[in-house]
Amino acid sequence: MSKTTSLLLLFIALVIFSGCMPPSQGSLETGFTIWGYVGNTATEPAPNVMVMLIDGDSGRPIASKNSNFLGKYSFSALHPGYYKIKVSGKEMEVVITNENQRIDIDLSSESGSMNYAAAAMKEVAGNGKPGGDPELAKRFAGKWYSFSSSVTGGGSESQMALCENGNYYENYESGYYGSDETSAWGNASSSGSDGTWSIEGTVQQGTITIKYSNGSTSTVQYQQSTDDQQCYYFDGRLHCYNGSCK
Repeated sequence: MSKTTSLLLLFIALVIFSGCMPPSQGSLETGFTIWGYVGNTATEPAPNVMVMLIDGDSGRPIASKNSNFLGKYSFSALHPGYYKIKVSGKEMEVVITNENQRIDIDLSSESGSMNYAAAAMKEVAGNGKPGGDPELAKRFAGKWYSFSSSVTGGGSESQMALCENGNYYENYESGYYGSDETSAWGNASSSGSDGTWSIEGTVQQGTITIKYSNGSTSTVQYQQSTDDQQCYYFDGRLHCYNGSCK
């Protein structure tokens, strides 16, 4: 896989993982939040573009903000109702009832809808199937997510994608909470890589072998959690199933 493709997948993963740290849950007393990301495409952020919040019934502009360096925007303290988010001619409808709403916008899409998964899989050429035990490979195929918080106000996230076509990619990110509502999750450090995978062992425990695109190889020891059969310890860190690669 090319360096360019790896960087694109890393950006997609970073944006998706950032989404796992949403704004604080709102309430009828404090109001709710509309937030999300703006991209020039599904693999390229659109920083410093104006995002407008519009009253959906009257068409009256309520507020505007510029997206940050990752394309992130946020409008908070909103009452339940009908709104629109407008960016560079793209207009997305939003209805707030009793929870925050995330709206990501792809400026290259006719509808404005963002499809990260389709973009990621377009960049990855399938190589067939995972190696090792085929039945175990079917059970473990998918995305596995882990998050750990810190008492200092930050935390770290990681995701391993063991794709059905034999492809593998991973992302790790650590960060901190900021005070600015448009950048509530600050990226302290991040890393990502890709390759292929194979698996040997039992449902309860075994070894996943990863062959990275740079030619190196590593092994991950897995062990099933006693609390949840959809969660496993990968090299001692708890990961839970988070959907297929598709």
